[in-house]
Amino acid sequence: MKKILAAVVLIVIAGIFSISIFVQEEAIILTPNASAQDYVIPAWIKNNAGWWATNQIDDSSFLQGIQYLIKEKIMIIPSTETSGSSGSQKVPTWVKNNAGWWAEGQIDDSSFVIGIQWLVSNGIIVVEEKLIHTYADLRVAFIGDQGLGPNAIAVLELIKDERAQLVLHQGDFDYEDDPDKWDKQISNVLGTDFPYFGTPGNHDVKEWNNYQGKLYDRLKKNPDAECIGDLGVKSSCTYHGLFFILVAPGISDSDHDSFIKKQLNENHSNWRICSWHYDINTMQREADQNKTGWEVYEYCKNGGAIIANAYQHVYARTKTLINFENHIVDSEWSEPNKLRVKEGATFTFISGIGGMPIVKQKYDDWTINYSSDQGASNGALFCTFNVGGQPNKAYCYFKNIDGRIIDEFTITSFLGAHIDKINPTDVDWSGRDLTGNDLSNTTIIDTNLSSATLVGADLSNAVLIGTTLTGADLTDANLTGVSLKDKDLTGTILTGADLTDVSLTGVDLSGRDLTGTILRGADLTNANLTGVDLSGRDLTGTIL
Repeated sequence: MKKILAAVVLIVIAGIFSISIFVQEEAIILTPNASAQDYVIPAWIKNNAGWWATNQIDDSSFLQGIQYLIKEKIMIIPSTETSGSSGSQKVPTWVKNNAGWWAEGQIDDSSFVIGIQWLVSNGIIVVEEKLIHTYADLRVAFIGDQGLGPNAIAVLELIKDERAQLVLHQGDFDYEDDPDKWDKQISNVLGTDFPYFGTPGNHDVKEWNNYQGKLYDRLKKNPDAECIGDLGVKSSCTYHGLFFILVAPGISDSDHDSFIKKQLNENHSNWRICSWHYDINTMQREADQNKTGWEVYEYCKNGGAIIANAYQHVYARTKTLINFENHIVDSEWSEPNKLRVKEGATFTFISGIGGMPIVKQKYDDWTINYSSDQGASNGALFCTFNVGGQPNKAYCYFKNIDGRIIDEFTITSFLGAHIDKINPTDVDWSGRDLTGNDLSNTTIIDTNLSSATLVGADLSNAVLIGTTLTGADLTDANLTGVSLKDKDLTGTILTGADLTDVSLTGVDLSGRDLTGTILRGADLTNANLTGVDLSGRDLTGTIL
């Protein structure tokens, strides 16, 4: 790519946008084509541009918006001229200036499109177009070491109640070598055609062919699922955009590491999972021997795949790791409940309390240890991918059959480019003026919105995880479908806000002025409404 040696001059005359870039004594003049002028760019892209120009979001978040424009064919870029990940590119300063002018209305949409199009086609911005996203809000349940009986059934009932759409079972099915009884137990709760995938455990070897037959029967009933290879032993599958590898190192067959490497190298999904039964002894003190070897862990890590194991009858989880053998935590992403996956970094978990008795076990280097030492009950890990319609975000939690959430964390995928309205994760927007901003259908994680001005903002169907709203001004804001359960709304202004179908369970609203606030279908269970005037309100469907 030619080096930019001098300034960029932007001229807007009667809708004609020219970029003069002096490159090795050559000037390139670009004028818009007719088709570009016909496009209208979504308002949230303009919001992004303004925030980016004022350093409220980073380069990666802005480029995610550009990826959206390309995906939706607002910018047409020849596929032969784009490759790689947009998130890794450094954007020239003049582009940020351009974004600011566009956000302020000083240049029009078509001018902005053409300027960015030139950057992409010339390799200044590189965009990955092959990336495969999961369906929005795809929820997966992870279990292992199940057995037959009331506890195993209770876990299946939990999976049903949590509305999981897929089960990945990391081996040890019923402990009785009875595939018919095991499959019937699943069918009685989840149905005969529920998407259920498994890998063999050490207690499944004798009857594996028959267990595998049951899994094949379910696969045939799910046309949206595609699998190749020896199912459960050395196989890879895709379901609603989620890519998962089902292998059996230490149980059956060999060369699992090379199979994993090949499958991940050839895959373009931004969410990938490696699933098998055995874990590895040096990462857990009481395992009897090294069953798998480090290679399977390292190849999954190098491919950015989440690693799901069972075997031990506990639940445990690591932080983000960049080296499994030496248990080295990713120093750039080291928080215990905020994980990431990318090429060269991932995490592993053991979800082995799907119904069988729980054992004593401690993992001193692991973030979460849930065993008989902690009085553990059986349960499952649930992960929702593409949460809130953000393809690179996932939200996970381990819940036991008593209804208690034991572990809760988020995952960010850095595999390829991704589309995201903004990237509001761990952002300090306290006191910011966000009047009228479109934050609908976003997932806002660990973001400080205290004392922020959100007058007229659209937060409909947003997912708020760990977000602070104390003192925020939500006058006339649209909060339809948002959960504010147990939120601290001290000083928060809700006058005229649309709270249709909002969960306000346990919220202290005492003395609050709710003039003009819409409360139809809201859940006010255990909310403190002391001194609140609800006279004359339409409370259709409201739970009090």
